[in-house]
Amino acid sequence: MKRTICILLAVTMLFMLSSPVFAVGVETRAAERQNRIDEIFKELNELALEKNLQDSATYSTYSASSTTHSEEQMMAINERINELDSQLESLGVHKIDPDCQEDLERLSNVMSNAVAASTLEAGLRTASVEDPPDLEELATNYSVYQYDESIYVDKRYYGSYIVVVDSKGRGGLTSFTVESSLCGSNSTVLSDLLEYNFNFGFSQFLGIIPYGWAAEWLVGNIFTALNSYNGSSIVTCPPGNTSIYVTLTSSVTQMTYIYIYDEVYSSWVLCGSRAHNLSFARADSLAANIGGEAVAETYSFPNVTSRTGESPAWYLLNYVQNHTGHHDYPGYITVNGMNGSNTAFAPLYFWSPNLIPN
Repeated sequence: MKRTICILLAVTMLFMLSSPVFAVGVETRAAERQNRIDEIFKELNELALEKNLQDSATYSTYSASSTTHSEEQMMAINERINELDSQLESLGVHKIDPDCQEDLERLSNVMSNAVAASTLEAGLRTASVEDPPDLEELATNYSVYQYDESIYVDKRYYGSYIVVVDSKGRGGLTSFTVESSLCGSNSTVLSDLLEYNFNFGFSQFLGIIPYGWAAEWLVGNIFTALNSYNGSSIVTCPPGNTSIYVTLTSSVTQMTYIYIYDEVYSSWVLCGSRAHNLSFARADSLAANIGGEAVAETYSFPNVTSRTGESPAWYLLNYVQNHTGHHDYPGYITVNGMNGSNTAFAPLYFWSPNLIPN
């Protein structure tokens, strides 16, 4: 009887494993897990942006919210980071402790002798990913997370994902661009300034355009107090200043590196990278003499988050099917001002972790 029951259980399990419904259920749970991981990493990057902005003298100069966080507020941010780290741990995502040899060895097993997919394409089997990163230093200066996943195609392939978050104050994945040529320093009529349509150009931006981003704006809609002045007033640049109007764009890039174990080469291969999250902040300031009166205004826009690329598993599948690596760069955004002035803002991106500034 026992033997009959065991056979029935074995047959049942085989049926479940081969059942499309069972397979869909497994895929659904995996997708739900990855979605939750993505949500947590998004919040972690937004908190990193918050911390890095407060540490920036440049941002404090131009931001309306230039007062630094109190010690209690910074403690609350760090406590929230710890909570999110615990949630990630429960989902199988481990934060590397730079003082834990076991953590570093686990990370080293994947990263230290990894081969870039591009070198395999070129037939350079012995070439590693340039110089391997100093993993202890990387984990000291940045928050580094690691988690694993496998995919089944013709057989099972094993992958490891490394996520680097600039949340420890190093700033190597944080960018600040001050654009002061939007109006220049030449005198202008106030009504022309208030009604000019400034804008961001996204034609060269390769990421997802952030929802809620103010792609176009009028100065009069931002600094509403200026509408109380006579529109025919002459606006001049104050002595010692180089511009009437300045916009400061900031971003923090969260990098994800995708590795796959290739049995043919008995080696881990860096087969992809993406900007897991790109968190942006923007602050505008106006300093001018309007009709002889000194005026100074600042305005901070809501922060927004974007990303590049696909789900991590996509890069594993791409390598298995095409034997090529894929790196999803963010490109750049153009800031367009008056009189044909424009400048480019490019979020930082490093296709290999050894290129991240330590």
